[in-house]
Amino acid sequence: MVEIQASMEDARKQANPQAEQMAAVRDSLSKIKNKFIVMSGKGGVGKTSTSVNLSIALANKGFKVGLMDVDLHGPDVPRMLGLKGDLGISAEQKLEPLKYSDNLKAISIEALTPSRIMPLYGEALLNIRPFNNLLLMLSGEIWTIS
Repeated sequence: MVEIQASMEDARKQANPQAEQMAAVRDSLSKIKNKFIVMSGKGGVGKTSTSVNLSIALANKGFKVGLMDVDLHGPDVPRMLGLKGDLGISAEQKLEPLKYSDNLKAISIEALTPSRIMPLYGEALLNIRPFNNLLLMLSGEIWTIS
């Protein structure tokens, strides 16, 4: 059976839905002037501590900072910042990052999990979509970038 699309754009979206999401990621990231990635091939080396301390230092210097916690094995940024509660919902029906200060907001991949108690690597086996959740966060489809 052949499905006829209303436009070439609709046909492209249907042919490659991931391309649309990657375009949204590029668009979202283009709105951020400076980006830092703290990563390592080894666990327990202080990536989260470094990220949190760098974010607080930059925010204290007057920079607007957004901290995105995508640690699948144990998202600890909310706890390290002392942030509690659920993320808010904007008028556009997107998640609002938690506010640490006027200059620092944070969002964690843990907000996309049904349980904040169970580590994400266990839930990833159940949900099978941790990478898709990461793409959703990067694309700005589910949270606001301001």
